[in-house]
Amino acid sequence: VYDIHSIFRLNASLRWTSRDSRFTATLDGSNLTNFGFYTTDTWRGQNFTMRAWQAWRSANLTLIYKFGNYKDRQRKEVDTSRIGH
Repeated sequence: VYDIHSIFRLNASLRWTSRDSRFTATLDGSNLTNFGFYTTDTWRGQNFTMRAWQAWRSANLTLIYKFGNYKDRQRKEVDTSRIGH
């Protein structure tokens, strides 16, 4: 019954990583054009139009730093003798 017109969203993401891979910066943008959408209905002589225009635009900045000198500890093998293997 309703005609939903085209919905257009433009999302983008940029990522930068340092040469030693310890520092990472990410910039994400969602719905950068901020287009809305609308629906129409012309059924049995009733004309209806709804325009949805919300503040959907957003941007996120993420910064990650990995501290050095991390060593993965040696794990012991799991004792499976009690399980029956």
